[in-house]
Amino acid sequence: MNVFNYTGVLAGGAASGILGSTGHFRLAYGIPAALVLALLATARSFAWPPKPPL
Repeated sequence: MNVFNYTGVLAGGAASGILGSTGHFRLAYGIPAALVLALLATARSFAWPPKPPL
């Protein structure tokens, strides 16, 4: 799991830096913001131990 975290930090920083350097600042900020919203919406599914379905 730590490999994915490390890769995400490097790739995310590079992607937002490239978009920011082209002048697309809203897009460079919007992509990580959308990913945070998606993570917040699905955070309960990452709980351990998994909860039984209702």
